[in-house]
Amino acid sequence: MIRVRMGPDRLRILGHAGYGRRGEDIVCAAVSALAYALIGVLQEQEKIRELTVRPGYIEVAAAGSFPGAMELVRCGIGQLAHQYPQYVMMEEKEYERTAGTLAGGDGAGGGGAAGG
Repeated sequence: MIRVRMGPDRLRILGHAGYGRRGEDIVCAAVSALAYALIGVLQEQEKIRELTVRPGYIEVAAAGSFPGAMELVRCGIGQLAHQYPQYVMMEEKEYERTAGTLAGGDGAGGGGAAGG
């Protein structure tokens, strides 16, 4: 399952969807496309405060406010979570990064939206 946590200026994606075979997972690809689109917008504006991308994990934090871009990603991932609830879970809450984990989260590593 892909777990997504969004805050006003941060997106964290953790896990693999498991909908299809690796490299052919349309749910994973859809979540990844939304994340990479957000990363692209922030890079174009030179507004990435923090970026980590590795298999099964994407975390991006904006340097400043980008409500339109964040809302678009939130809406897209929300649609995927509604359509594929057994593969995508979205949690919207404000959170702070603390000592390598996210406050209120499990901080677990593993699988990934970044790799499908």
